[in-house]
Parts: sequence; structure tokens; C-alpha cells
Amino acid sequence: MRPGIFAVRATQRRPAILNEYLPLGQVVDEGDTILQTRRLVKGRRPSFQLHDGTERDTTPADRVPNSTPAVPATEGRIHTMRDLAQDKKFTRSYAAVDEFGAPTTFAGTMAFTTANPELINVTDHGDGSAEVAAVGGGALGPADLTFTATPDSGGAAVVIADTINVVVGAAEGFVATDSPDEEVTPDL
Repeated sequence: MRPGIFAVRATQRRPAILNEYLPLGQVVDEGDTILQTRRLVKGRRPSFQLHDGTERDTTPADRVPNSTPAVPATEGRIHTMRDLAQDKKFTRSYAAVDEFGAPTTFAGTMAFTTANPELINVTDHGDGSAEVAAVGGGALGPADLTFTATPDSGGAAVVIADTINVVVGAAEGFVATDSPDEEVTPDL
């Protein structure tokens, strides 16, 4: 064999490319390279960035179930789940972002609703933010919170389903429990 020329045995062929490793789109095998052509539709469907404010103590007015529209319980995927002590409230807000997560504007209506007004009060501000307060009084459990953004253009609404789990609050005091009286000296 001459220098610089290599013999290839029949058993040492180049392995075949498996379909699961092929790139997406139109593929042209150019011999040593593969040309991939793909079209991605950018779309106009907005995304929203979640921001929860700090928890604050509720007031007696927060603990009275309000007229938040009741909606059917969420079926399907939950976006976020968070615990809320039964004597606390917080502000939840969503801001529109583009496909890269950069802030953008949203022309349309934004609303928060709950399927469980007996567990949480939702005060919707109409700007993508709402105050969520636990009703308290021993009402514990998961409450569905739904954010709906409907574009003015008539496109598909963006619906984000969250769960607020109302839990027992922190210890605020102590309750004394006495046992029944016992005889300490025998009767004669």
C-alpha cells in the first residue's frame, strides 16, 4: 500500500443516520454535509410573567366571601401552586412578555376568577393584577384561581390556571385544656 492511501474494509462502512437524529424541516443530503431548511412561524400569542407580592395580614373585610365570579373548577394543567396561610393575603400580577421573555404590551382585557369563593377572595384590578385573600375562619384546602387575557383582536384567549392552597396559619396563641378532676386523697 502506498503512503497516504488508506484501505477501508467492507465491514467499516459509515454508520447510517437514524431518523430520530435527523433535523426537522426540509433536509438535503449534500454528501459530507446536510442542509436543513426550516420555517418557524413567530406567532402573536403573548405570554405572561407571574409576580406575587409579599404576604400581608388580612383585615376582617377580607374574610367575608365577596362577589368574585365563580367559574368551573380547572381541569387540566395547573400553572403554579402556592400555599397561603388562612390569615394572609397577597397581590398577584401577570405582565405580558414576548416569545423571548422581554416585556411587551397587551391590547385586551385581563381578569382573575376563582371557582372557590368560600376559600379565597379575589379583588381584580383589571390591569393584570388582583389581591388574593384567604377567607379564613377554618376554611382550608385548594382553591382554583384562573387568569384570562382576551385580546381585542379576537384571537384566542390566554388562560392560566393556578391553585392557591389555603393552609393553617402560624401560631398566634395557646389554648388550655384541662382534664376532669381526679381524687387525690381517698375518702374515709
